[in-house]
Amino acid sequence: MKILIAADSFKGSLTSLAVGKCIETGIRKVMADAVISVVPLADGGEGTVEAILAARGGERIEVEAMNPQGDYQPAWYGLLADGCAIIECASASGIAEANAEHVLSATSYGTGELIRNALDRGCRTIMLGLGGSGTNDAGLGILQALGCVFYDQDRIAVGSGVLGLSRIVAADFSGLHPGIKGCDLQLLCDVTNPLCGSDGATAVFGPQKGIQSDQVNDVDAVLSAFSSFIHQNGYPDCRDTPGSGAAGGMAFACLSVLGGRVQSGINTILEWVDMDGSMKTCDLVITGEGRLDHQTSFGKLPVGVAAYARKRGIACVAIAGSLGKGYPAVFDQGIQAVESTIYEPSSLEIALANAEQNTIDAAERLMRALTLFFK
Repeated sequence: MKILIAADSFKGSLTSLAVGKCIETGIRKVMADAVISVVPLADGGEGTVEAILAARGGERIEVEAMNPQGDYQPAWYGLLADGCAIIECASASGIAEANAEHVLSATSYGTGELIRNALDRGCRTIMLGLGGSGTNDAGLGILQALGCVFYDQDRIAVGSGVLGLSRIVAADFSGLHPGIKGCDLQLLCDVTNPLCGSDGATAVFGPQKGIQSDQVNDVDAVLSAFSSFIHQNGYPDCRDTPGSGAAGGMAFACLSVLGGRVQSGINTILEWVDMDGSMKTCDLVITGEGRLDHQTSFGKLPVGVAAYARKRGIACVAIAGSLGKGYPAVFDQGIQAVESTIYEPSSLEIALANAEQNTIDAAERLMRALTLFFK
């Protein structure tokens, strides 16, 4: 039997490659002679660099970059042989580094530093994965890192985050990195949220980053005013562009000022790793992510993989760290069976600590059931 394992990372516990290896271990407890291929995947969020480097080769570039709180720490991006840079905002500006107490000053500056480093190296194609961010600054930090200066009413450069945005009355864009003009900036994103409004960056994603319910409207108004300011300075009005609210509005700055373009993260990754070629001879596809719930069916990685499998008439099943409300919707998207790594009541801390063994056990349980149909 030939099995393809193509799963996302289990955020906070296992990388996509580690998930794949655990599933392979569980399978071999049941089918020792199975022919198994592991293809690490991501959809633009955490693990995007790892997935593309695993498929295409290339170099991991280490950079000291600012995290959302303004402290410097190691970050990285991928550099391919053809000069294309693969950057994930989660590396420098990820939610893992977010601090709810300082959410209004959280900055995307570190992501801008990664872009600047790539431009300094002469990269003219940059793929920026917009997932897993811990900021809500509409990309202000990115623009500041690339040379734009924003001023308050006293002609003093503003600081970071939403607090910085709220003080802007003037700007100087003349220092914008010259390399961005000739750069093909591709924004990998599978959300369609605009920058502002009830479906915008703040209302939908802000609370998980620490923005309180009584702050949402005020913060949203600040982002709206910033988008108007950018437009008044001669740039396109991208506040309502689908996806402009991705990564706390980083997509907005990249679309309006940097000339970026949004494209599907999962479809781009699946093309880059040659998912078509990987599925040509397999009998079963196993995908998964940290949590399968109602959001999964709206274009997230597992259903992207399932769509590829369904077109080819290949069975597709999923393993998840946990199952949430609405997860059965994936059955209408081509995933035919699911298995959770959690098998008894457990705290999050215990579940994360045992993620590796639990994933192996889940794969074994799933394969024992599937041997009723596959030999």
